[in-house]
Amino acid sequence: AAVVIEAAVEVEAAAEVRPVAEELSTSSSVAAPPAEAAATEELALERAVAQEIAGASVWSSSLARKVRHISPTQPAQCLGLSLRALLRPAAEGDTKKARVAAAKERLRRGAKLLSELSAGVDDAPAVLLGALEATCALHAPLGEVFERLVLALYELETDVLSEEAIFTWAKQAKRAREDSVRRRFVAQSAALLEWLQDADEEDE
Repeated sequence: AAVVIEAAVEVEAAAEVRPVAEELSTSSSVAAPPAEAAATEELALERAVAQEIAGASVWSSSLARKVRHISPTQPAQCLGLSLRALLRPAAEGDTKKARVAAAKERLRRGAKLLSELSAGVDDAPAVLLGALEATCALHAPLGEVFERLVLALYELETDVLSEEAIFTWAKQAKRAREDSVRRRFVAQSAALLEWLQDADEEDE
């Protein structure tokens, strides 16, 4: 009798545990891995920022507030994704000259936006250069004119990118892999770096 009772208890316990186990199994299979969830979240943020910028007639302080409001705890991401949203359409140019011209015009129009967003970001120039790298790596037509885009950012009247920031970015590339995107873009920017260095020495 004791054996029968113990067997009955085990059956009842199994019956109670099974639904819970199935629920946990189902929920764990639905939940995305952390890396995938983070990528999905970043993609959603990128789309939201791009839509906000595309829908604005003027890229100014008011737009910067709207972009920051999308993700108040991620000011650096908002800054980087805003730069990407500004530059991406320029990749559609048929020639390098057309791409550079389109990018310079969009950066000129978005200078105030980038300046406002940079104000709330630690080491904003590094964020901008990192975002530029990522954008140009993703869109090959822009990668072909990378150094011209760095120069365009540098020449903005809002001073979002300084010589020092560009030199620091180039020096940090020495710690990157030989085949890294940064090494490639730094090598591509050799003439620009030399020009900046010469200009800096002349000022001294």
